[in-house]
Amino acid sequence: MVPRIDMVDIADTATIRQALDLAVESGRSRLPVLGEGVDDVVGIVNLRHLAGLVANGNGDEVLSEHMGQPNFVPETKRVASLLSEIRRSKSHLYIVVDEYGGTAGLVTLEDILEELVGEITDESDPTVEEDDDEQTIEQGLELSGRLNIDDANVEYGLALPKDGWDTIGGLVMDLAGGVPEIGAVFHTRHYRLTVLRLDGRRVEEVLVQPLVDAE
Repeated sequence: MVPRIDMVDIADTATIRQALDLAVESGRSRLPVLGEGVDDVVGIVNLRHLAGLVANGNGDEVLSEHMGQPNFVPETKRVASLLSEIRRSKSHLYIVVDEYGGTAGLVTLEDILEELVGEITDESDPTVEEDDDEQTIEQGLELSGRLNIDDANVEYGLALPKDGWDTIGGLVMDLAGGVPEIGAVFHTRHYRLTVLRLDGRRVEEVLVQPLVDAE
């Protein structure tokens, strides 16, 4: 799931041309359309439809007149079940809602496939140079704060604790008791965690190193 803080969305009062520009700039093929805020998703638009409208001279028309209906799923829905639903509905973007009806984030067909088969890279993804040497825990691991703790533990053979948080960034913020500063260091039973990068209030990158005296 793409969390709500990372969603690229647009207001229903925007023009078709503004929506198209945002879709192209952000590399998104579909955008949620908001009414009174992020918890009020009123529609979905896709890049192909927007481009067609602009080409036909409708670029200055209001977005609310041309959007499709949004689809909603609870955040507890199983991946396999959602994949079946996507195949039936042919809609590739769903809004994920929490138990209170608020927007938790969004999920796309690509997100689901990546959960099943691994990372999928296309031409819209930024190019990342692969290191000649793979990271090892002995040297220290520079990990994304968005990385799921379960995935990190499996992929890198770690034993990071999980108790009320899902991501490495969440773990660090829990240890800090709030938003940490760059360079701040925290410890779990087995690891030393150093904050390498922040994005606003979000922990973006963490250095994970083993404690020498850890049992």
